[in-house]
Amino acid sequence: MRFWAMLIAFIGMGMTFTSCSDDDDDINPIVGTWEKVYQYLDGTKIHRLTFSKDLTFEEKYITKIDGQMGSGVEEYSGTYVYDAENSRLFLTFKDATSYMEQYHVSFSDNTLILTDKTDSTEIFTKK
Repeated sequence: MRFWAMLIAFIGMGMTFTSCSDDDDDINPIVGTWEKVYQYLDGTKIHRLTFSKDLTFEEKYITKIDGQMGSGVEEYSGTYVYDAENSRLFLTFKDATSYMEQYHVSFSDNTLILTDKTDSTEIFTKK
């Protein structure tokens, strides 16, 4: 009888250390902060995209003149859908019109490449 009690205890202990699959197995590669820096004679402009796990995004344009904040920051936000199978990104901006943009997406190392419907391409680096 003692043998069976010990066996059941060991099986129960083994089950407590077994977990379900890891939620991080299907990590969305677009999640994170991406930046593109434009250099000008008198300063820089930073285009920053931040994609969150909850499918929201923030877009910022930060202007710096002579190292100082220039005309400030333009900020936009909304929701996104990343279709990995078709390499598509859909951004829906949170404003009165719910404006939507669509991009073809590709990745290379720490680089995000977005191409819009006019074949204009922007290359961002992961931060």
